Amino acid sequence: MKPQLLCFCVSIFCFFSSTAQVGINTTTPNAQLDIVSSDQGVLIPRVELVAINQADPVTTPSGGLPENSTLIYNTATVSGTNGVSPGFYFWKTDKWIPIAGEQSKDWTSTGNLGTDPSENFIGTKDNTAVSIRTNDLERLRISTNNQILAMNGGNQAAPFFSWFSDQNTGIWRHSEDVLSLGSNSTESITINNANNSNRKVIVNTNQTTMDFQVKTSGNANTLNVDGTSNNVGIKTASPQQSLHVAGGNSTIRVEGLNHDNNNLNNAVDPSPVYVNAEGDLALQPPLVQTYMAVNELDFLDATTMSSWSGNGDTDVIYTTQITLTQESLVHINYQFSVSISRYNGDALTDGASRLFRSGVLINGGSFHLGYDTGTYTNNPDSDGGGTFASGFYYLSGNGYAQLPAGTHTISLDVMGFGGSFDFEMVFGETNQDLFQVVVHR
Repeated sequence: MKPQLLCFCVSIFCFFSSTAQVGINTTTPNAQLDIVSSDQGVLIPRVELVAINQADPVTTPSGGLPENSTLIYNTATVSGTNGVSPGFYFWKTDKWIPIAGEQSKDWTSTGNLGTDPSENFIGTKDNTAVSIRTNDLERLRISTNNQILAMNGGNQAAPFFSWFSDQNTGIWRHSEDVLSLGSNSTESITINNANNSNRKVIVNTNQTTMDFQVKTSGNANTLNVDGTSNNVGIKTASPQQSLHVAGGNSTIRVEGLNHDNNNLNNAVDPSPVYVNAEGDLALQPPLVQTYMAVNELDFLDATTMSSWSGNGDTDVIYTTQITLTQESLVHINYQFSVSISRYNGDALTDGASRLFRSGVLINGGSFHLGYDTGTYTNNPDSDGGGTFASGFYYLSGNGYAQLPAGTHTISLDVMGFGGSFDFEMVFGETNQDLFQVVVHR
């Protein structure tokens, strides 16, 4: 060995022994190993890992698992949950831990592999918000009270929430407590709750020519607003009037005009709707103003009333009912025949008068309507050979009554009277009897 080499080896031995530090390209190492170079690096062992949970192909002299902190550079790419990608790994307990790269616990700008949402996340572990910035200006903040806060409201040309391929369409904060939605740099819908007053939702905020359409499963034109004509259509895409309801069986329901809510609607007769001076729809009574509720021809079977003493007698010879759907003026008209004789059926020849009368009662009241009265007297010549009138006489009466809605009972009464002279009266023997009830509304 040359003297110069021997001196160098002795010096190195003395250096290791005296300092326990190693310096490469330096005589004054500042660490256990200090490598100094201005144009060279350090190559860590390069291996092809098969999975993060397998030590292979790294081995130890004892054949066991690598020591914790064993450092390698992986050159393999293996997919799957336990896959690996090129980068630095160190061994910890039972698996390889990536220092950098797609599988690193730190998020990379090129994406990560094998992350677990329960362990890997972007955020904080203390009660502190997360701020997202560009150009060193805060754009977005995730607060600690479950809110994502925008630091700027945006506008219709550049909505806060939009899309990369359609940046002038989205949602933005128009002003305090006012939310807007639009497309193509045009505000379409505004939800206005400013100062908790005048709350409203505005469609077509800028009043541009815009059609509005509502579709349902059964009709593509359930509701249409024509932005050019300003007409509204129901079941039509081309409304021809300010309000156009299409469809052969379509109609409009106004519950304020129904039977439950309006006493002019009797639920039986169609009721007309008129327009008042203010342009409001107003219900009126049914158009059916007059009708014949009762029209009975030959309505009586012959009914006999008699008295031996001539005392007066009263009887009900006919009863009917009508039902009114609203308050109405009711006209009652009747006629029927009367024949008169002695109690035993002989002709009247005593010259005494017999009185017969009729009238109508409504709902069992005491006031007779349509009274009519007749008398019969016969006094032939003294020799008994004179002539006298006989046959059928008629009672005919009529009258009006204002009656409320509901069912009403109408009865026809007759009365006979002979003073102290007997009589027999037969009512309704002919086929010329008539009873009519006419309703006016």
